[in-house]
Amino acid sequence: MGRRYILSIIIVTLLLVLFSFLFSSKEMDMFVKVDDYVGFNADTSALYFGTVAPGNSAFRFLELNSVDKVRVIIVPFGKIKKLVSFSENNFVLEGNKSVKINVNIPKNAEFGEYSGKLKLYFLKTL
Repeated sequence: MGRRYILSIIIVTLLLVLFSFLFSSKEMDMFVKVDDYVGFNADTSALYFGTVAPGNSAFRFLELNSVDKVRVIIVPFGKIKKLVSFSENNFVLEGNKSVKINVNIPKNAEFGEYSGKLKLYFLKTL
């Protein structure tokens, strides 16, 4: 029983170490304000889409690059989640790629601020 327990701990530890070399992630804040006028925010500390009127859209480009060949999965979270779409998702990145991130505001959207997180998951391909 003691040997199995120790062996299990070693296997789990090795898998976690291996997984940490094959997996990484990045998180970014996202913001859009819905109102009856248009406003811009070019700040790069987060994905700011500015102020967008109902029935309209805005976009930002996310520039990605990797020396290694990695699979990229993009997942939005928060109140902004239902408003966001991507030109590409769940793709293999090798080198440089630009991903267009759209925020589409429905005509019946309520005025206010919508925010959330954008998580990018990077899995090294073997």
